[in-house]
Amino acid sequence: MSVARLFLFTGPAVAVVIGLVLAIIWLNGRERRYVAFFALAFFAYALAALSQMLWLPPDPGSNAMVSATIYTFAVLCMSEGLLARLGRAESGSSFVAVGVGIVVLVYYFYYVDESLAGRIYTQNFGYGAMFLIAGGSASKPIAGAGSIACFFGFSS
Repeated sequence: MSVARLFLFTGPAVAVVIGLVLAIIWLNGRERRYVAFFALAFFAYALAALSQMLWLPPDPGSNAMVSATIYTFAVLCMSEGLLARLGRAESGSSFVAVGVGIVVLVYYFYYVDESLAGRIYTQNFGYGAMFLIAGGSASKPIAGAGSIACFFGFSS
């Protein structure tokens, strides 16, 4: 394996280290469940990236589906963690609906239409939609959190 190829693994390696640090923080204070979501998000990202880089599973179609599913799970965990940090958790069904839509469209753009651009745009816009849902839920006024809302630019 060449040195240049080894550099490809720095992203997942850093994500695993961050995930481990967050998992240790969560183990020390389990009442902060948002930290567990963040740890899961980083671990899922690392797993999805490694799945793509190492061709696990080796079939290109299966690989596209597995990595898309795990990337979607990572974004879902990050979004849920952000909402849990703010004490919000009412958007779970919206995230799942968008996530299922992403995976179904990735399947369509691989097995039916065979469009790499379609898969890329599906994931990018789908993950953007998940973060917009989280942002919309987070921007609702939080009782007694005017300074936090002001700091992050949310209306209070």
